[in-house]
Amino acid sequence: MLMLERPSPRAAGVLGTHGSMVATVRVPDEGRAGVAASAMHEVQLVAREVDLDTCAVYVDGRKRGWIHRDGHYYVAYAGQIPERARDCGHALLWDEAAALLLTATEAA
Repeated sequence: MLMLERPSPRAAGVLGTHGSMVATVRVPDEGRAGVAASAMHEVQLVAREVDLDTCAVYVDGRKRGWIHRDGHYYVAYAGQIPERARDCGHALLWDEAAALLLTATEAA
């Protein structure tokens, strides 16, 4: 489930308020020791709009990557620089693309 809200004053001070939203995304606990394969955890992230189709994704003030809307799909890219970011997968929903991005960057 995707829950969006305005950034906290602390996050807004770092990222600015224009085009920024805070989202809570459920991410699978793959690769975590002692955790059932179907377990999930929630990650709070900040999505900052870069242009109409792209947003940068931050967790704990650190940029994890990008989510780009390409037609009916959302494409997740991991990396600091868009031109050098690696494709993490495609999803029909924004929060699923965010989960793909976070899973890829947590494993790295």
